[in-house]
Order: sequence, then C-alpha cells, then structure tokens
Amino acid sequence: MAYERHLSLHLSLIFFVTFLADQPSKALSFKAGKENITIASPGLFACKEVSFQDPFNRGQDIKVLASVGHAVKSETTRNGAAIWVEDVTANGFTVCVLEFGDGSNDTAEVNWIAVQSALSGSQLGATSLNSWTTGTECKRIDFQQRFSTLPTIFVTASHQLPKRPQDAMAVWVEDLREDNFKICLREAKIFDGPHRNIKINWMAFTNLRVDNFTITDSLSFTSINSPSYQDNYAFCQTINFTDPFFAPPVVVVTPKHSDNNNNSNISGSRCIAVTAWVEQTSTKDAKVCVRSYNSDANNKDIITVDYIVIGGGFELLL
Repeated sequence: MAYERHLSLHLSLIFFVTFLADQPSKALSFKAGKENITIASPGLFACKEVSFQDPFNRGQDIKVLASVGHAVKSETTRNGAAIWVEDVTANGFTVCVLEFGDGSNDTAEVNWIAVQSALSGSQLGATSLNSWTTGTECKRIDFQQRFSTLPTIFVTASHQLPKRPQDAMAVWVEDLREDNFKICLREAKIFDGPHRNIKINWMAFTNLRVDNFTITDSLSFTSINSPSYQDNYAFCQTINFTDPFFAPPVVVVTPKHSDNNNNSNISGSRCIAVTAWVEQTSTKDAKVCVRSYNSDANNKDIITVDYIVIGGGFELLL
C-alpha cells in the first residue's frame, strides 16, 4: 500500500555550503554519502570500507548514522536489513549489512551521514549498551537538554567487535519524549548472543539550522489494516520531490514505535521488532517502507519514520 506526499525541496548548485554558526570561530563538520554493497547468499551479509573524501579533524569522535536503501525499483517489496558501523576514524568507517528474510541477492545501497560536532539546533551522542544474551533489549537515553517539542531523531548501532553477523540487530526508537527516549534492539537470529561492546550513535533535533541542502520530516504509519502478502507484509509511503534532484539524494531513515495503550516498558518492548528502509530512490521521489513484528496481534502499532534528505554535494563544511 503506497501513499503519496508532496515535499517542497529547493535545489542548490553549490556543492560545498558554508555558513556562520552561533560561534563563528568554531567550524562544524558534516558529511553524507551513499555506497553500493553487494549482499548475496549464503549468509546475506557483507561489509564495506568507506573513505571520506576529505578527512575530519582528529581528536574528536565521529558519529555515523546510516540506513539501507535501494537504487532501483523491484517488482516486489523487499525485507529490509540490519545495518551497523565499525572502525570509525577521521578517515572513514566500515559499514556492514545483513538482510532479513530471503534477501534480495543483489546490490543494496547504504545511505549515511557523519557528524563530528553537534550541528546548530541538535544534540549528538553515543550510548554504550550492557551485554545481553538473546531477545529484545531496550535502554533509556536522556537528552543533555530538554527539547521544547518532540524532536526528530536518528540512531545507528556501532559495533566495537568487527565483522560479527551474530550481532546483527533491528534497531528502533520507543517512547520518544522531549527529555528522553528508549533505544530498542532485537537480534536478527535468536539465541545468537552474548551481544557485547555495542554502542548506539544518535542525533536529535527540533530545528536543524542548516542552509538549503537538507530536508527533514516524518512519515506516519498506523496499522489499522493488516499488511498484505502482495506487499510482503510491509507498509510503504512515497515522498514526491516537487523539484527533481540532479542525482538521487541521500535518504537516511529511523523508525519510531509506540502503541495506543502505551504499554512499552523500560526493560523491553511489546513490539518484537520494527524495521525501516528506503525501498527505492530516484531524482523525483523516494519510497520508504516499514515492517512491524508484533507479539500481540490485537495491539495497533503506531510507527513513525523520521527521514532526512540530502542533495547536491555530499561532503559539506559547516
């Protein structure tokens, strides 16, 4: 099932955007890009090294946020994937993907953004998780400062132990509030633990004050009707760009889950897992899909997908 939304996007021919931050002497660095990664059977797992065209300054941690997408249309809706980053340095990082279900046995597209310092109007962080053995794990994260309204948020897992597909996770946000949120993770394969040395990179904002190169918004999915076999049990919506891009933009997504009864709790989630991915991106539109794996068939999920669209040059000095 697809719903169309119109989004007003302003194109820019400038590949490098420079502006003055609140403190003119402090330069903030932000990069974005996309990489193709071939994922094939058996295993449906692959990693790829990504190099920044211009390295970050050394001495401060870089947070990478990423999601899975596809550059070409498919006759059937895909399944989504677990995605995480490893070995993040000033020069680049490694991104890993493990597809769910039967997989596409094709080339997927990784869309990513990398931030070294919090952009004006945003909060940025990385939170370590305690080790756990199996199932779903949730942890509350407090913002450094309370937002005036519910923020837009992006999260990605960062593994400190490299190339461990047994640590592949579905990652989503629950119970987002102005002063805190919960991050939840569900292992892709049960009893595949113990899972340890995993961090969550996150960025949240209500008003990202950056000029002319990025659009942020959200899509709301309410499971009033059950998803169909024809749609591969996924719900999808299409973002139509009013002004086409010269090339397909970077689109990063993060799913947020809640339910009508507000029954989630700090130690776990009634929702077994939520995944979101970009089914297809072109110069004119992007199709975003979600799947919810719920333990309570009578519970009506409310899923919101926050997204950020970045066009023009992908490496920007702010």
